[in-house]
Parts: sequence; C-alpha cells; structure tokens
Amino acid sequence: MNIVKLHGKVMTDKVAAHTHLMLQFSFPAYYGRNLDALYDLLGEINTKTIIVFYNFDTAKFHLGAYADSLLEVIRDSVKDNSALELVVY
Repeated sequence: MNIVKLHGKVMTDKVAAHTHLMLQFSFPAYYGRNLDALYDLLGEINTKTIIVFYNFDTAKFHLGAYADSLLEVIRDSVKDNSALELVVY
C-alpha cells in the first residue's frame, strides 16, 4: 500500500500545484501538468494508494476555484479507480 501526502501549503499557484502532484505521485516527465492529465495518470494506479490532502483550505486560498476543480478530479478518480482512497484535512 502507498500513502501519497499532498500539502496545500505548497500549492501557491497552478504550476506549484502540478509540480507538487508530479513529485508526490512520482509521475513521469510526460505528465501534462493539467487536470485531464492528472485524471489519466491517477487512473493508471493499480496499487492500493491512500491520498492524504493536508491543508486543502490553504490550497483553496491560493488557487481559488481551481483548488475545487483539483479536488473534484481526485474525487472522480477515487470513484473510478478502486485502488485509490482519499482523506482531506
């Protein structure tokens, strides 16, 4: 089982958010750094993975509505991929 820790405090803009996602999930260099690419790569995970999103409120402060979209993509991925689980703090 894997635990991926996302930290809203480092998601100060879209570039920082996607860089953090890429590093935390160990996405390949071809990661497109957008929500569609995020959904696609989360769909490829086949090992039980718990995604823990810390300080979502801070990410929302910096990213605004984009943070909501980001969380929605992760939640959709969890619905569609039984290997994923999400906890938000």
